[in-house]
Amino acid sequence: LTKFTMTLEEALNPNTSSIRLQEILDFNNLPICLAIIKNPNTPPDLLIQLARYKKYFDKIGNNPNLELILIKNPNFLYDISYENFFTCHKFILNITINRPEYFPLPNWFLELGLKAPNFEVRSLVIETGNLPISVLEKMAEDRHSRVRISVAGNITTPTSALEKLAEDENNYVKMAVAKNPNTPISILEKLAKDEDNSIKTSVARNPNTSSFILEKLADNILENLTKDENILLKRAISDNPNTPISVLEKLAKDKNIYVRISVAGNIDTPTSILEKLAEDENIYVKDSVAKNPNTPTSILEKLAKDEDNSIRASVARNLNTSISILEKLAKDEDNSIKTSVARNLNTSISILEKLAEEENIFVIASVAENQNTPIFV
Repeated sequence: LTKFTMTLEEALNPNTSSIRLQEILDFNNLPICLAIIKNPNTPPDLLIQLARYKKYFDKIGNNPNLELILIKNPNFLYDISYENFFTCHKFILNITINRPEYFPLPNWFLELGLKAPNFEVRSLVIETGNLPISVLEKMAEDRHSRVRISVAGNITTPTSALEKLAEDENNYVKMAVAKNPNTPISILEKLAKDEDNSIKTSVARNPNTSSFILEKLADNILENLTKDENILLKRAISDNPNTPISVLEKLAKDKNIYVRISVAGNIDTPTSILEKLAEDENIYVKDSVAKNPNTPTSILEKLAKDEDNSIRASVARNLNTSISILEKLAKDEDNSIKTSVARNLNTSISILEKLAEEENIFVIASVAENQNTPIFV
């Protein structure tokens, strides 16, 4: 028998000691590792080590003693989760809440994780698992608020569960419902009347919130435009593309610059308001107008002459900026503005050719990176 065959037989033998299994463990040897996973004598610590690798993590459920391990080691799933998800491990980069296709959890973990005594494991399963509606409805009644928050934020959670969670005693749960892009307007309308400002702000940020609800929210805060505790709410309303023009007109006059910045950056802010904000005394407000992809050429042309370099650079980056404006900005004395012109996908080949002759390495590099730059430049 070969050494590999003998080692594989040891890995499969249920009488092989846990110490020996540790000795023959080779993370790079797939057959040996899979055999060790299936071995009923494999200790929990060894399984946790193997679970750090996705190719082995998916197979941990093949261990015949898994249920017994969970009885003796209630934190077994948490220990696996900690290694894979709750630390700066490479797997964490693959996890996106409500996007299970990036890192689908294996069925064994989904089934057992929902029963785990640790709330973090239950939350993890809800946030990254593709779960049936019946399970989400059940988990909406979980004793721990963090789990209910995960259910409230899940885009597949049914309306019936969201309705209950919208009346939860915990404000963070209600905030999660308010943020959920699939929360029905009827529920958002109720949450918009909540006493907690953070919940109302979450409603205002929801892209599903109707103009009617936003207008009602605005009516409650526009009586006193300088009220500091309403700044976040006003910014949220200013950002929402569903906000009525009449409300945006009022918020554009707000004394707080961050509110005006939000209005200036809203893609649905009409030209009449953008024209006024383009003359704002604050450079960050004007810069927000310069960055807005829907700012008309007439306004961009004025901002292209602004004395502030950052504003001219924002105009140079704006895809709505005309070739004639880009041509003038390409002659600017500031290299950062030339660099922005060189990166703009609307910049003509003739302008790119001239910028390619610049001495500044960043300008030249930006020309090279522009996908419209011809090979011969």
